[in-house]
Amino acid sequence: MSAKKYVKYKPIFCKRVEEFLAKGYSQRASAGHLNVSNKTFWTWKDKHPEFKEACERGRAKCEKFYIGKALCLIDGEKGSFPALSFMLKNLFKGDWSENPVSENEDNKDFTINFFTGKPVKKEE
Repeated sequence: MSAKKYVKYKPIFCKRVEEFLAKGYSQRASAGHLNVSNKTFWTWKDKHPEFKEACERGRAKCEKFYIGKALCLIDGEKGSFPALSFMLKNLFKGDWSENPVSENEDNKDFTINFFTGKPVKKEE
């Protein structure tokens, strides 16, 4: 049995990861797509700012992909809203969870409405 060959980072991976994420895949799946371990993937993000930036752009496109799917469901296309909700909540935990993480500690009395994206004052 031969040892696995280490995949060396190449700048072309920036384009590949951004395109793959834009199709709705996770960063973990992107590591598999590039034929590297999750550890290697995260090391590349730490060591190569252009790769990190490509991942961030790809994640933004990934979120856009799922929001587009949600809008299609709202317009009557067939699909599973619970499955879509699950994906958004798990891929974008801070923004789409039922208890979103606030970046501003002053907003402790507010939560975000899942459907409108607008802040709602918590009831005491």
